[in-house]
Amino acid sequence: MASRILGMGDVVSFVEKAQKEQTEAEAAAALERARKSEFNFDDFLTQAKTVKNMGNFANVAKMMPGMGGIDASAIAGAEDRIKIHESLIMSMTPGERADPGLLIRDKSALSRQRRVARGAGRDLDTCKQFVSEFQQMRSMMARMAGQQAPDGPPKAPDPGALGNRASRRAGKKSKGKKRAKTGFG
Repeated sequence: MASRILGMGDVVSFVEKAQKEQTEAEAAAALERARKSEFNFDDFLTQAKTVKNMGNFANVAKMMPGMGGIDASAIAGAEDRIKIHESLIMSMTPGERADPGLLIRDKSALSRQRRVARGAGRDLDTCKQFVSEFQQMRSMMARMAGQQAPDGPPKAPDPGALGNRASRRAGKKSKGKKRAKTGFG
């Protein structure tokens, strides 16, 4: 109770609620799919429904450390976006849900996105934005899952692995090139 008052959340209650909604085996399977970059739209839909079954976003956010002070309008906006995302996913074919590449890299991706948007009653830009956000989330999850030790706590992240492009480039340059000695002597 003191942790909640201090804004530290109620992680124990959050974990208990999450365990009621998803078994440990299901969570491990989802983590493995994320690690292999195989997270798909069906997985996204399952995760969204799991969170929704835990209660409204405001109550779930209060349980998480540092999330208790989120503005109610931001939470309402997040709930609305989830509904939009669900409608887009539900208008996809089972093959598209299982293989996001069909909506991302396939030669017919744009026409598929148009059809999905029409089926969900949304415009093409909304569908494009969701697919882009999904792809970003998918790659971020793969990086984060890759940092997770299989039998323990998360490893410390590699500073270059999480997005500092300049440091990764500098590291590659210094590793890849050895200067030839020139000059006299």
